[in-house]
Amino acid sequence: MAATEIGGLLNVNKRRGPTSHDVVDAARRALGTKRVGHAGTLDPAAHGVLLLLFGRVTRLARFFLPYGKEYRLVVKLGAETATGDDQGDVLYERAVPAGTYDGLAAAVRSFVGNIAQEVPKFSAVKRDGEPLYRKARRGEPVSAPTRTVTVYGWEVEAVSPPTFTSVVSCSGGTYVRALARDLGRKLGVGGHLVDLERLAVGPYGLAEALPEAELTSGAGERLFQPPHFVAAADLLPELPVVSLSAEEVVAVAHGRPVRRSPALGADAAVRLLTPAGELAGVGVVAGDGRLQPDTVLIRPEELGDL
Repeated sequence: MAATEIGGLLNVNKRRGPTSHDVVDAARRALGTKRVGHAGTLDPAAHGVLLLLFGRVTRLARFFLPYGKEYRLVVKLGAETATGDDQGDVLYERAVPAGTYDGLAAAVRSFVGNIAQEVPKFSAVKRDGEPLYRKARRGEPVSAPTRTVTVYGWEVEAVSPPTFTSVVSCSGGTYVRALARDLGRKLGVGGHLVDLERLAVGPYGLAEALPEAELTSGAGERLFQPPHFVAAADLLPELPVVSLSAEEVVAVAHGRPVRRSPALGADAAVRLLTPAGELAGVGVVAGDGRLQPDTVLIRPEELGDL
């Protein structure tokens, strides 16, 4: 079976400029498959870790959504923009009193915890079936939803007025552009991002990422080498493992439940491994204690002799 059929994960260091979809297209050409998607978008103006899933592993994308993220951001105080970064029109400018920077560390830490965050009007979140950014670009009134997100930590690294550099760790779904915007409002001077680098998504960090340029440089088999490549069997390490017998693998391949389960509560997700240690899929503990296949990566005709 070709490596791209079951697939895996590529941790890519996206450069500033391309969209996440641009990088997906580059990966499709490099890998020779259309089955490529990302596990969480990264704005064109941002750079850093972009996780690409390919092959049948794309079926696991939703299991990556809960992963926390870490960013290094540079915020400029004294102006708010329509987009929350340096790509949008300036909405207003204000002088920044020197004393503002004395309270900066305390101000950013005040955002730590569960917070209500208004989604940026220039975002891919949909309203009435259409992304908000399309409505905003047409100059239409945009009613952006508010979400509860979690900021695990936010620390100032360096201050160089009118900008400062900091590192934030947060839950999936957090808009860092909105954090910069809301901090500027809290300080009463306005603020927006001038640089955003994603340092990590869950256990996948920037130090292991493949430079984006290598997707189009004829890297060949290097694409399937660790640490930037992660095989299917090594994905979702936070989920408990259930090792299946040969008979149970056949049942899972046909979508049938397995009549045993680990000592976990109902609805718990587990990784299902074949006797050879390959990922057969992800199962969920049913109310009656059986393991119900949730996402299956293997096909019955591929089983052969287990």
